Amino acid sequence: MNIKFWGSRGSIPVSLSWRDIEHKLAKALQTAEPHNLSSEKEINRFIKGLPFSIRGTFGSNTSCVQVKGEDKKQIIICDSGTGIRDLGASLAEAINRDGPQNFVIHIFISHFHWDHISGFPFFIPAYMEGCSINFYGYHDKLEEAMTFQQNFTNFPIPLSAMGADITFNVLKLDRTYEIGGVSIKGIKHNHPGDAFGFRFEQNNKAFVYSTDSEHYDDVDRDDYPFVQFFNNADLVVFDAQYKFADTLTSKKDWGHSSSMIGIELALRSGVKRLCLYHNDPASCDESLEQHAIDAQKYARRCPYPGAKNLEVFTAYDRLEIHI
Repeated sequence: MNIKFWGSRGSIPVSLSWRDIEHKLAKALQTAEPHNLSSEKEINRFIKGLPFSIRGTFGSNTSCVQVKGEDKKQIIICDSGTGIRDLGASLAEAINRDGPQNFVIHIFISHFHWDHISGFPFFIPAYMEGCSINFYGYHDKLEEAMTFQQNFTNFPIPLSAMGADITFNVLKLDRTYEIGGVSIKGIKHNHPGDAFGFRFEQNNKAFVYSTDSEHYDDVDRDDYPFVQFFNNADLVVFDAQYKFADTLTSKKDWGHSSSMIGIELALRSGVKRLCLYHNDPASCDESLEQHAIDAQKYARRCPYPGAKNLEVFTAYDRLEIHI
């Protein structure tokens, strides 16, 4: 499976300001003096040697992750935050080239908060005649929520006026499904209004999408259900929006978690790679980069088998991972 991130921010999309760009340029120029930048090759080498927070950005879009299995014509998507707009533009090129009848789009919705659904009205394939789009989720009002988002008060084009063939499928937590050539099951999260995580498996590889979930004192129980749900996953995408101290105080009951909880759960579950996700919109690129560095250090010091082997990193828009 190949995992591609189209939206990594939590709560609300953010963008770089002119001050942010100016700061990045100043930081880059401060380290440029000893380098020979007389050729394009040397310039590119210098840029690639800069910290990611200076030469790049963790991105602006909200939750949207693409899962590519063996069948490239089966498009699997987790959430339709603002990142799905860019994903849609990319898909539209392939659909126009090969024909809409050759693609089936499967969108799994964790919950209905704006940062997880607000991009769908801008999803180009939804306007293309002949496209097949199937929504899946564990909320009974899946179709009602997605339809309401596009009533005339909220958006000028109703969902019923989109050109694609759109269906809605309510899943059950006690079942495992085969969709798009991938095995899928879910878990309920602690989040206002309820949210759900998804585990995707194919060819003995497992990817878990677990965002917008708060973990309370029962997280230490031996039978904590997330330990089994994460078990031996090759990659877990985990909500780490807040610092651990904030989850106990000012952000308690807000429905989000921290890197510390994610790392300990991953180590208890035998997870190979942990991706910190739902990035705080208040955090700049340098803060997010330092967050990942600190999280990796914490993982190394945890008294669990395999602590030295767990890879911990922060998601950014357009990041691709093969498992």
